[in-house]
Amino acid sequence: MKWLTKLVVFTLVFLTISSPLHTYAEATEPYPYIGKVIADQAHLHKGATDNYEVVASFKKGETVGVIGTFTNSANEEWLNIAANGYKGWMKKANVTAVKDSPASLYVSSQNAEVRKGASTTYQSVATLDYGQKISIIDSFINSAGSIWYRADLGSVQGWIMKEQLSSTSVLTNAQTIKDASIHSGAHPSYRIVTTLSAQTQLTVIDTFKNSQQEVWYKVETNDGLQGWIQSGNIEAVKENSNTTPEAGSYYVVEIESKIHSGALDSYRVVYQPKLNENLQVIDEFTNNLNQKWYRVQTENGTQGWILASDLQTEPLPDSQVVSNYVYAKTDGVVARKGALSSYGAVETFAKSDDLRVIDTFVNNKNEFWLRIQISDQTAGWVLADQTTNTPKLNATHYLNENGVVRSGALDSYRVLASFPKNSAVYVMDTFVNNNKELWYRVKLETGATGWINASSVTTKTLMINSTYKVGTNNTYLYRGALYTYSKVTKLSYNTSVKVLYEFINNNNQHWYNVQLSNGKKGWVPKPELFTSLSERDFVYPLGQNVLRKSATSSSGYNTKVSAGEQLLYLWTHNEWINVENSKGVRGWILKDQTREFIPNIFQNPKVTQSGNATTLIWDKSLNFSVGNKLLANGVVQLTGSKLHTVLPSQSIKGLKSISATSSAITLTPAPGYMIQVRNNSKQAQVKVMPIGLAGKKIVIDAGHGDHDPGAIGPTKLREKDVTLDVSKKLKAELERQGATVILTRSDDTYLTLAERVAIANAADNDAFISIHANANVSTSARGTETYYNTAYNFNGPRSSILAGYIQDSLVDRINTYDRGTKTANFYVIKNNELPSALVEIAFISNPNEESMLKSDIVRGQAAVGIAEGIKKYFTGGY
Repeated sequence: MKWLTKLVVFTLVFLTISSPLHTYAEATEPYPYIGKVIADQAHLHKGATDNYEVVASFKKGETVGVIGTFTNSANEEWLNIAANGYKGWMKKANVTAVKDSPASLYVSSQNAEVRKGASTTYQSVATLDYGQKISIIDSFINSAGSIWYRADLGSVQGWIMKEQLSSTSVLTNAQTIKDASIHSGAHPSYRIVTTLSAQTQLTVIDTFKNSQQEVWYKVETNDGLQGWIQSGNIEAVKENSNTTPEAGSYYVVEIESKIHSGALDSYRVVYQPKLNENLQVIDEFTNNLNQKWYRVQTENGTQGWILASDLQTEPLPDSQVVSNYVYAKTDGVVARKGALSSYGAVETFAKSDDLRVIDTFVNNKNEFWLRIQISDQTAGWVLADQTTNTPKLNATHYLNENGVVRSGALDSYRVLASFPKNSAVYVMDTFVNNNKELWYRVKLETGATGWINASSVTTKTLMINSTYKVGTNNTYLYRGALYTYSKVTKLSYNTSVKVLYEFINNNNQHWYNVQLSNGKKGWVPKPELFTSLSERDFVYPLGQNVLRKSATSSSGYNTKVSAGEQLLYLWTHNEWINVENSKGVRGWILKDQTREFIPNIFQNPKVTQSGNATTLIWDKSLNFSVGNKLLANGVVQLTGSKLHTVLPSQSIKGLKSISATSSAITLTPAPGYMIQVRNNSKQAQVKVMPIGLAGKKIVIDAGHGDHDPGAIGPTKLREKDVTLDVSKKLKAELERQGATVILTRSDDTYLTLAERVAIANAADNDAFISIHANANVSTSARGTETYYNTAYNFNGPRSSILAGYIQDSLVDRINTYDRGTKTANFYVIKNNELPSALVEIAFISNPNEESMLKSDIVRGQAAVGIAEGIKKYFTGGY
């Protein structure tokens, strides 16, 4: 962006010498600024809507001056544009701001003047050679909207108009003006490659200015020899001018005529006149292809160049004035190889088929014929009397190829919908754009309208002849393509029918003409048949809702639906959609009250009371991910993505508040209460209870059992015996303090890990403690440690707190080495919905600690220590 810094400095100096107020290319406001066309083709209109006349057209990459903005009544943003001598309005979406100046450009006009300032009123400081390559160091748009570039010529700097420059080498075709030498480099001291005689034809490849400020061209001869020649030795191969014709009114006699910005077909099209349109001829020119062109002016003041052969001094008779498109008057209109009925047929058209006219001809029988473009490679002749200028409107047409409906009548407009070949479209109107393409305005099934290129459309009924499946539970075969027709029979779900063709009635309802397996024919609404049942679309209500009898909020309803219930989508009417539930009941629901995927819904809240605890249970619409955050003061958050929560209608004892957003449910306990949460694939549970150990339900799991002895000590002490005894003592201690305890095993029996977890998750429990004795190959390993899981356990944060309290209290009671708390993926704590801890009391493999574990007193103290840790956890309100 160094050039922008230079531009600002220049501006400050420029303003001090009273230059017009201006702005630069980087910002889009304030105006003016330099813009670049980003659409494939952008039209400049007289006013700020598409309805205004096009005064010029620009291709992608062309620069324009932006001098203002306007938002029309349709809320469309338009830019006031000045470029190439034109002023008008262009859609803002077609232009972007130019943020950097080009590094170099080529001079595209003869005797181009470099000036002291960015206006033709400033003094000339240099004259440039045609085709010369120059370095650009800045850009500027003046208050008149003209774009100027600042050039560094070495000895001098100055400003040159954008219209006199090109981004590509412009001196392509040149010839020597005298005998001259081609050198191997851009200086006379370089080796001479060859010597050319005057008027030798050359192709210019590049330009270069050497240290002596001499402009040299890199050229190629017709035999492929390349080298450098001084600019003064060659000239452009110029077009030959001729005399000026007699000024006056001329008439367009060629239907495909175009007015260009220069006297070659390769120049930009600035206007497309209609057949017999009156033009004023103001100049004449014969180019180097020996084509005669007239410079003309239209009634609206647009000027440009048109082939002289496209004009004549007398207007055509009315009978020979046709539009760019006509329509077949009847079925069977034939396009022939020539403009006589005796010529062979090329194509046959159906009634109302659109025909693009590219030429006209009156044969020796005085018959007026139209030349029709049938395809990119094929054309033919149609007798004008067999055509009409009136299209078939407000009727069903068909796609003869895959078709795209756009927001406007150009391929650059936004795509609204796409349809396969043989689909039906409802045509409402026609339009011929500036490219002389015929477009149809069509109504979509949603009621919206758009534009489709007529080349994709025919009035001839195109057959589908494919097998479709009945995809609803309430489909009928009708006698006609309206619901007012009588029903012939009901069609069972998943029945196969043959779809013959599509039709759109005047209510914009799409129907299929079908044939059943028994040969019976009739009509079925299009939204009820599918090529495959997997192609059906479903929607899901965000909450409890109803299916209404009609598409209004004031209408009655046919049935109620639940949040997340699957509904088959049938069709859309404005903001309403028609759907069918699994029982075949249909109705209308607002589209914004549904989603096209199963939403993450906490639904059907149920509140139950058990003792001093209150439990709130939500059903989940599907197994979506739920997070569990423990905030300050016992506040709990259930988190997720794009959540929809049905809050309970009643108050919950011990819950101060409950609120929900799309990302979290926040639960705040009342003083003296705590919140416990659980989550599984089908439900989320919130349990509100007083703080403290009393009334809490604790699951105690004695590790191992029966044929699984666990670790065995040096004197054959078995882990399973230690864990069962400690678990029973812990049960007694907890029950003494008012807790309810469930033992996974109360005797020497064996349970799988999954069975132990199932016991914990099956009931309304509050914590899970698994009791174990540790072991190691080294008999010196010692101490106590407690494990928890945060990677998978929904209550991982609480498990960490619970494990910490148990570890501290147990070590204090049995005076063992404190190995701390650790995370682990042990099955019973990983797959548990409860706050869970796995306790390793001591090392049974260590002789000293094995001796401890034999002691009934130590086992009793271990139970007391674990109970104290559990009590601290619940007293803390976690």
